[in-house]
Amino acid sequence: MIGLLLLSVAPASLGQAVEGEGASLAEIASHDGEIFFAGAVRKTIPPNATAVTPQSAVPCPCSDAIPRNTPSDQPPPYLVTTDCFSIAAFGNCNASFMSSFLAELVFNDGFCQISCGRCPCCVAPAEVLQKLGANRFLQALQVAQPSLLDQLSRPGWAGTVLVPTDAAWDAALAQYGAVLQSPALLQQVLKFHLLPPEPRTRGLWTTPFMSVGAKLWTEWDGAEPITAAAAPLPAGTTAYGGLTGLRLQGPVNAATVVGPSDVMACKAYLTVIDTVLLPFDPASPALAGAATDGAAALATALGTPPGQCALQANARFNGTVLQQGAGNRQHTVGDCCTSCAKAAGCNAFQYCALKGGCRLMDGTSLPFGFCQLEHDDAVAAGQSPAWVDYTGTTPLISGYIPSVAAASDSSG
Repeated sequence: MIGLLLLSVAPASLGQAVEGEGASLAEIASHDGEIFFAGAVRKTIPPNATAVTPQSAVPCPCSDAIPRNTPSDQPPPYLVTTDCFSIAAFGNCNASFMSSFLAELVFNDGFCQISCGRCPCCVAPAEVLQKLGANRFLQALQVAQPSLLDQLSRPGWAGTVLVPTDAAWDAALAQYGAVLQSPALLQQVLKFHLLPPEPRTRGLWTTPFMSVGAKLWTEWDGAEPITAAAAPLPAGTTAYGGLTGLRLQGPVNAATVVGPSDVMACKAYLTVIDTVLLPFDPASPALAGAATDGAAALATALGTPPGQCALQANARFNGTVLQQGAGNRQHTVGDCCTSCAKAAGCNAFQYCALKGGCRLMDGTSLPFGFCQLEHDDAVAAGQSPAWVDYTGTTPLISGYIPSVAAASDSSG
């Protein structure tokens, strides 16, 4: 799999020519706001631009430019619709399409320089965590299920990491050890500390932006955000942030930014806090068996109806689609579970809990609330569901309804 989406367009479906530049050409596709025309000559920057020296204020001038088209000796339109993070994850950094049209880049560094690890001034988040001495956090990333360490080991991951101190982890383990020993629930706690880019602007969260009293949506699969308490910016605050003392409130507890904060890690920022933020109440009696039944505990923690669904985070099932998810958007994964329970034949589902939407590794973008209803033959036969993907980089959470299997068996 090379991370390319081939858009085959018949001549009759090319549509009307557009006015202005390229008006004599038929529009064939658009991608991220850019319009492509059949037979268009690709633009390049002036050759002397390669001699431009970056301003000293730029801490690391590396790029993560994405290839947009195929070489001129191949027929259009072939577009690379995945992002650089996915290209690197697929192992395609040395693919031929990655070295095409290098004249368009100010620096002749190839496409996806950061994500492909070719940036000498850029350090991946996991390596920065080591330098910060965040040993407990790194250990937790490794043992979570699925592991999140690979995600943060890639220099192309974009987001903000709230990093509890080792002392904060020790305190949380002492109080809630039984729950945090569940790999499934531990992963949700960790994802509550990962902030994807802000959904509307796609900007990364740093402490100056948090200080306006922002709601911080996280990667966890529940509905509750973190709320930053509004605080005045100290004199001399710059775009690089570095603020401390900010109060971050979750649905269960709160944490304070103790610093260092806004530490750059390639396309990410790391900020140290004094408490492990909890997205659900680990003292709930309903989570008493969390260490032995992670799927049921995860469903309870995420608010699904008691005993109705089993959940698996960062997973995609391989069932027969009964209803497309974009046309069945639900506010929470619990609502998606209920939607499946009410639909004839539905015993499995896939859900997107990210406010900014879920971008799959093949470039497909799914909206927040995406709730795809499916029928899984394995579940109907009383077996475990069939998986399409199950890694820390899969943004969806999937679930199934074991009771449907029992009803199917008894009706036969």
